[in-house]
Amino acid sequence: MSASIAAILLVGTLPSPVMASGDKPSWSVGDYWEYEGWVYYYPSFKQRIEVLSEEMLFQNGKSYSAFKLLEQDTYSYGSLAGTVNYTLWYQSTDLSLIRTEADLSYMIPPNATATVTYDPPLPVFQFPMNVGETWTSSSNIVVNKTCTNCTLLIPSNTDREITSIVDLALTVNVSGQRQTQTFRSFVLKEHEWTASNLLHYYSDDAGFWVKHEGFASNGTRSFEYSLTSFNYAPAPAPPDTIIIVIIIVIVAAAITIIIIMVRIRRKTSPNPPPNQYGGLPPQP
Repeated sequence: MSASIAAILLVGTLPSPVMASGDKPSWSVGDYWEYEGWVYYYPSFKQRIEVLSEEMLFQNGKSYSAFKLLEQDTYSYGSLAGTVNYTLWYQSTDLSLIRTEADLSYMIPPNATATVTYDPPLPVFQFPMNVGETWTSSSNIVVNKTCTNCTLLIPSNTDREITSIVDLALTVNVSGQRQTQTFRSFVLKEHEWTASNLLHYYSDDAGFWVKHEGFASNGTRSFEYSLTSFNYAPAPAPPDTIIIVIIIVIVAAAITIIIIMVRIRRKTSPNPPPNQYGGLPPQP
């Protein structure tokens, strides 16, 4: 009986299954995400982001364990097209943005570059995600360009909020086949100093963003692009609650059977022989 009660109490403490956890993703080298859509006056926009490595990054006298990512943005307008390459470093512990390097080869002067550092790292995410959660991403942004007097110090304060959880049906490339997949997504609203509003959709299944939308202060949509292909393997999920319950019930039943057998054996065991005075031996 005691074993059964313990099992019931233990079952009552188990967490309920959650449809969308909003936990920090488990990125690995080789993970990638590809997007397509449009941005401002460019009718065709493509983006690819790939995890290149996990390494130590030294910046402003501090060291960070970081994921190094390569982002390639391709803008097309008719026959004109250009690609901008970015290298980004996200802190391994919470995916705060530490550093961005941009290759601006298409600009004048040629082979121009720009480096953006964030001190402290910019908190883009807040894990685990919860609807209604708000925070302000604050950091000092230092911009260095390969030109004269191009170093800028920009204080950054961006308000962020998890507004809702939605199901997004997107057509993505899976193992070379195009198919529609539904992504349970957290909607992160970002309000910048420009009075524009950005919506980013994060999904556990993809381990990153699955959609981006931008709106001007007057509500006009300024860009939209969505996930079209990705490679990401989420960390193994903990055992399902039902499986845990079954295991507990089996263990509790086994313990109960053992207790019953022990009691039956005690009742059927022969009494000890009487002592020389005709009585039973003294009980300890």
